[in-house]
Amino acid sequence: MKQQDRLQLLKANLGQKPSEDAPPFTRWLDGKLREILSDGLVVDFVVRREMTNPLGILHGGLHAAILDEVIGMTVFGLVDAYPTVSVNLTVDYLGQARIGDTVTARSRILRDGKQIVHAECSLYKGDSLISRASSNLIKLSFPPC
Repeated sequence: MKQQDRLQLLKANLGQKPSEDAPPFTRWLDGKLREILSDGLVVDFVVRREMTNPLGILHGGLHAAILDEVIGMTVFGLVDAYPTVSVNLTVDYLGQARIGDTVTARSRILRDGKQIVHAECSLYKGDSLISRASSNLIKLSFPPC
């Protein structure tokens, strides 16, 4: 699929929850694409009970999953390349969110190199930064299995 087609697919989902064609985990996270920027995306998620730890706050693994998901969506829609897979993901946990809170992920591409894309994503509850991630993704020279 060409980059312009991937971008059009994102644009068709603007303001929407994930479509039935989205991967199962994407549908489970249930984010709503709010904005497409020239270098990133803005996606909202509502924290559900099954996303929390025993303390009733957003589980650290879900922070990481949301950040990774939005970085992947960003690279999918904005980078003109073969498919990519994550090489690494570094997450800093800085705050918390509770059941019913809306958290907003804001991503951006920092570098689109010949083989590696470097991107970051920050997760906010209102104006408060609650986690941040950076990731390197490698461009595959062949379609994934």
